[in-house]
Amino acid sequence: MALEMKGEYALAVQQTELWRLLNDPDVLAKIIPGCNTVRLVGIDCYEMGLKLQVGSVSGEYMGSVAIFDKQEPLHYVLTVEGQGSIGFMKGSAAFDLEAQGEGESLLRYAGSAEVGGVVAGVGQRVLSGVAKFLAGRFFKALEKHIDENKKEAKGTSEANGASEAKGPSEAKGPSDAKDPSEAKDASAA
Repeated sequence: MALEMKGEYALAVQQTELWRLLNDPDVLAKIIPGCNTVRLVGIDCYEMGLKLQVGSVSGEYMGSVAIFDKQEPLHYVLTVEGQGSIGFMKGSAAFDLEAQGEGESLLRYAGSAEVGGVVAGVGQRVLSGVAKFLAGRFFKALEKHIDENKKEAKGTSEANGASEAKGPSEAKGPSDAKDPSEAKDASAA
């Protein structure tokens, strides 16, 4: 059974950072729905494990992912093949990244997949809905990852700015305390 998907998603991240995230296996392991493992096996080639539920059918897939036609930071094609307890899937998708102003990017995708086995038995309409749902979860997880990284970076830069503004001579720890009660208060905080 063939599935077709295409769409676009606006993200609050610079194009080069989005490219980096979409090529980082650790990030992909966190944001791909159902992904429980991503392992680098060669240049732009990965093994991946997924646990998914499609309708009333659930199962695990093991497969391979490869990236082709890389044009950093604009475009690449991702191919996926997998087999599992409920069937198989084989597909590819093109991803195009476009800068949309200061700190914004648009990600366009278009792809197709062939699905077979028990999972194909749930029907075209259900599989299309599941594919859209999983794509939505992927983009929400990517967006959350981007937001968390921004908060982390902001916290780090604020902490660095505060320590630079304060200067090392003003830092006061337990050993710098003038009387014993100040040492107790500083260590309790």
